[in-house]
Amino acid sequence: MTLQPASKRPTRGVIALILALVSDVMLWVSFSNGISAALDGSGSGAGAWPIVFLVFFGLLLVAGAAAILHLLKRESVVINIITVALSAVPVVLIVKAWIGA
Repeated sequence: MTLQPASKRPTRGVIALILALVSDVMLWVSFSNGISAALDGSGSGAGAWPIVFLVFFGLLLVAGAAAILHLLKRESVVINIITVALSAVPVVLIVKAWIGA
């Protein structure tokens, strides 16, 4: 069994982790700004926020799926567990809000 160089091993997990962090932040920003713009009386500026939300939600799902695949391969276990947790929280909140609505 040969090992990969130490510099190559954690990069797969770190890329998914960074993608999940950026997606979480952008989901929060797009949701709060979209709600604010939609409730604003002027009627302008709310159109792009749902698109931004859906794009980053898709990227969050990709990061979570990549982390699960790397967990199955036993690569960067701690980083990928953190990534799965970061990916699962917004998904659970969205599903809970959708069911409750």
